Amino acid sequence: MNRLPLLFACAACTTVVVQEPKPVPPPPAASAQPAAPAAAQPQGPQAMSHAAFDDFLHGVDMEAGDAAKLRFMESALSHNWITAAMAGVLIDRVVYRADKLLAVPLLKDRIVDKEHSYWLYEHFTYREDKAKVQEMLEH
Repeated sequence: MNRLPLLFACAACTTVVVQEPKPVPPPPAASAQPAAPAAAQPQGPQAMSHAAFDDFLHGVDMEAGDAAKLRFMESALSHNWITAAMAGVLIDRVVYRADKLLAVPLLKDRIVDKEHSYWLYEHFTYREDKAKVQEMLEH
């Protein structure tokens, strides 16, 4: 495409300034490979790694009794996140039925994939316990 030079006239003098247009670079040639998308940055909290979770489970297993296990979980989860599957594994580490129910409120707020929280029902045997878990997860 031809471009004509731009002419500017100064009103105070009789000088005419000619300004050549700047060359326009040609459009980039289409490359054979499409540009790689930018790496997606994780959004929100991330669950602990499997290695960290294994260490966490070892710590839970080292505690004697359900009360000590629940205290350990509460302490460790105050600054860590887990998946719903990890929460189920933790519930299974608790022995007594009533204590398993006490674990749900500790775990539910630290689950990153809340859409899968319904998996926690599988870790309870009795219908009454499942109803209590449902109520806890809904509130």
